Amino acid sequence: MSGLHDKMGARAFQLLKPGEQKFWKDAEAELAHCCDYPDLHLGSQWEAPEKEPFYARYCVMANGRVAPHGPQDKDWRGATFGDVPDPEKLHYALRYYMEKVVHFIAKQDVTESVRFAGSGAHVIQDCSNPGHVFNNLLLNRLFPANGKKLVFMHRIMDSWPIDLAAVKAPPELLGRTVDEAAYLLGEKILANMDKITADMIPLCQGIIAGHDRKVSRIMQKWNARAIHLTASFWHTAFVIASNRIPSWCHDRFNEISLVKHPVITAYDERFDRLKYIAAGIPFYKNLYPEGDPPRANMSTNPYPFEASVNCAYDANGDPLPLVLRDGETELTGNGFAAGAYSVISFTVPGDIYGELEVTAGIHPASVNNCEAVFAIWCCDSDVQLLASGKTTRDGGVIRFKTALPPECRTLSLLTAGGDGKSSSVWLNPVLKSKL
Repeated sequence: MSGLHDKMGARAFQLLKPGEQKFWKDAEAELAHCCDYPDLHLGSQWEAPEKEPFYARYCVMANGRVAPHGPQDKDWRGATFGDVPDPEKLHYALRYYMEKVVHFIAKQDVTESVRFAGSGAHVIQDCSNPGHVFNNLLLNRLFPANGKKLVFMHRIMDSWPIDLAAVKAPPELLGRTVDEAAYLLGEKILANMDKITADMIPLCQGIIAGHDRKVSRIMQKWNARAIHLTASFWHTAFVIASNRIPSWCHDRFNEISLVKHPVITAYDERFDRLKYIAAGIPFYKNLYPEGDPPRANMSTNPYPFEASVNCAYDANGDPLPLVLRDGETELTGNGFAAGAYSVISFTVPGDIYGELEVTAGIHPASVNNCEAVFAIWCCDSDVQLLASGKTTRDGGVIRFKTALPPECRTLSLLTAGGDGKSSSVWLNPVLKSKL
């Protein structure tokens, strides 16, 4: 968002609580300027090498990596140029900056808290901008120039004007500890990336056609979201630094719906289905994994390669309500529906969440009464199969209350069995906090 970071930071400051504004009042202009630090840092290595060490203090993290300018892949490369974002990389960056800001606010150090707050805000704002979260090489192929006027989509999205006065949402508390807040903020940002992807085609069509009102409507939505998350990041740091967590917020954070969390979409050997088979989960064998690689997120027919959220579908693709039947009782709620064989994976830190509670079964509209195995899997733990059970369409539901190991970082919901004409359902998945 070249040219807009300072404006977004200035508006985020105006949305803070009065006491928080008072702490940074004498550094208000500096705070807005510090939101540009990561861009100034990258530029300094070529334009002003003598300034690079100063900016590096705030823009190179403890692991030696530069502050991200968008989602990073597993090797810390910008996913803007092709690979799948790695949630752990974003969570690390947000945790690093949250910890720094909390530390310096607690020490009453205005200067250092402002500099780290601005640098952390830059990460949030870049990860909330359409041009930074979508594969830009793919964008070039979706909208090729081919001798026509060259439209630099990334730069246009970076600098599209914001109606700052229209951004009014007050900041929200993101969590009760640095780890919880950084994790939940990261999950919000990653979930937003999926929604941004759905906006990319109409956004780019609007830019090419000169439909400025359409472009402004889409860009205003995401710029406003970036400002809100920036203000929430700073507000949360103040609350944690003061060690005065409101009593009401415990109910809000003690149970978190997994439906609100983004699904991991990586290809990775951690999700090799031969491991599931070895543990007794009857996945189909695959002689040629290059044709059907290990996936963090997969589903067979009738679903289009991945699970659906909050609804199911029949064999013709028509939507069905997300329900399960337990005897004469119909169960409803939020959750996921998938095919006869499926993997649905999430980033879930076991040092924050100690239990997953979820109801599983076969959708009552499934054509045949086939048996399926449902399992909860953590690829990070010594014992990876955390829980499992079998049922059929007419056999009732499985109610899981599964303890998560502290080392858990990646949690998968697995289904195996059926004949391609059945839908597996995970209903009302809830994470229980350890805090």
